[in-house]
Amino acid sequence: MKPGDHRSTLYKWWIHRFDRLPRTLDTRGDPTLIILGSAEALSEAGRRYANCLASKVGEVYVGNYVYIEYRPAAPEPGVIAELRVTTQGFLLEGLYARKNCKVRPERAATVRRKLAACGVALYDHAPDDRDLVAAAAQVLNQYNFSEPDNTGWGVEFDEAPANDLEELETVANEAA
Repeated sequence: MKPGDHRSTLYKWWIHRFDRLPRTLDTRGDPTLIILGSAEALSEAGRRYANCLASKVGEVYVGNYVYIEYRPAAPEPGVIAELRVTTQGFLLEGLYARKNCKVRPERAATVRRKLAACGVALYDHAPDDRDLVAAAAQVLNQYNFSEPDNTGWGVEFDEAPANDLEELETVANEAA
């Protein structure tokens, strides 16, 4: 360490080089479920999905979260699953498409089913009148009960845009 550096500088440098998870999930040999089990894997997936996975390295390193990539056969897009680590196992907290967009319901159902088969706990909806519960949740600014695990922004795209600059120009032209 250099004079004036704090030990947190060393820790931050060190955790960005971890290559083993403190706790991992048995995917039961499912080739479509890829555990992002290193800082390098998180950063690389963050670049491909254009999201903040690289900033989650500390949370993964200390064992609060595990991130799984659902990688289906091409050309179907993948999904990032955010799993919270609990004393009882894993809990699915969210599913994210590229740029943190919402995951299509049929794709979300597939990923949820695969994760449940691996022992991951899933949020369920309150019983009784689903519309009433969803309305109450919206007023309380709580979990979106109408679309399980889809807490992202915007709409999912089937294909990644060929050029982000072109996409930005298109959006600007449409807004004008």
